[in-house]
Amino acid sequence: MAAGYGRRSNPLVNSDDIPLYALLNIAWFGDWLFFDNGDLGLTLHETDTLSVNLIAHVNNERGVFEWFNNSKTGVQFFPNSSFSPSPETDPVPEQPVKPPKRKFAVNGGLEIIYADDWGDFQLQLLSDISATHKGMENRARQGVAG
Repeated sequence: MAAGYGRRSNPLVNSDDIPLYALLNIAWFGDWLFFDNGDLGLTLHETDTLSVNLIAHVNNERGVFEWFNNSKTGVQFFPNSSFSPSPETDPVPEQPVKPPKRKFAVNGGLEIIYADDWGDFQLQLLSDISATHKGMENRARQGVAG
C-alpha cells in the first residue's frame, strides 16, 4: 500500500488537469489471483520474463467527464460539428455545452507483460464486459530499464 498526492492529466482538448490531492495505491498478489491498483486479475501463465493475465477494472473515463461538469475548464463541446469547429461554418457557442452523463463500465480482457534486462513491454486488449458502452480499450506501453 502506498499513498501520495498529485494530479491527473486531462485527455480532453483545452482542459485543465484534474487535481488529485490524495492518491492511494493498493496492490496484493497471490499465487494466481491479484489486485493491482484497481485491476483484478487472474494469472494464466507466468515465467521469470512473461506474464499472461485475464484482468478487469472499472473504466475510469467517467471521471474525466464528471470533473468537467463540476469545474471551469473552458472546454467547449460543439454538438453539430466535427471535432475541430470551423469559424466560418460552426460558430462557437457562448456557453460550453455539457457533455452527456457517462455511466460506469467494467472493461476486461487479456494482459501480456514481458520484462527482461532491456526493459519491459505491456499490452492490454480489453472490451466492455458490462455492455454499458460496448467499447474497447487497448493499451501498449514500453519501458526501458534504467
